[in-house]
Amino acid sequence: MMTLTGSLTRWVAVTHEIIKGATDAEKAKLLHANAEQIYKV
Repeated sequence: MMTLTGSLTRWVAVTHEIIKGATDAEKAKLLHANAEQIYKV
């Protein structure tokens, strides 16, 4: 989906802009913890 509207670099930049006000713990949940749960890594 992201390649239809922009690059991975742009997607990452926008994601970081959206979550910039979150605490480190909230960022970890949103990024790392979600990936672990979704992809079982």
